Amino acid sequence: MCLSVAIVAMVKSESNETNTDLGNECPLGLEDPSEVINQLKAKLSLNVHFQSDAYEGEFAWNEEEQGLILGSYFWGNILGQIPGGYLSERFGGKRVFTFGMFGTSLATLFIPLASSYGVGAFIAVRIIQGLTQVLSFNPFLTHFDLKCATGFHGRLYVLPHSKMDTIA
Repeated sequence: MCLSVAIVAMVKSESNETNTDLGNECPLGLEDPSEVINQLKAKLSLNVHFQSDAYEGEFAWNEEEQGLILGSYFWGNILGQIPGGYLSERFGGKRVFTFGMFGTSLATLFIPLASSYGVGAFIAVRIIQGLTQVLSFNPFLTHFDLKCATGFHGRLYVLPHSKMDTIA
């Protein structure tokens, strides 16, 4: 799951008040919009739950801390570009890819533990995730460089750069 989606459920909302003011723009001409909901419940016999009744996150991170957590992945990703390329040329793409996937998976397993220790630990794990994710991305370039025929490098270079790496 993408952390930018999951962090919404992880963080406590700043206010417990929900804005339920729908105005006087009911399309059915009813003065009270709750009548529409009651009619739909009766007709469809559904149990309607609103967001205010949903799970409340356990972390009190402000917007700046959330931004640091989300951005720290890319710090690691930037720092790992050159070492990742060097390692995949030196040891081969398959080994480096395997190590990168293992490292990313291991770092992902530590996210719940790190988040309970605090923002600093969570950021450190995200940086490690970015570093190891680059190791599972750069071997594609080395592999394409070694395996493809001359003149096709430019065409095959587009494939691994087609936004596969930004799904973190």
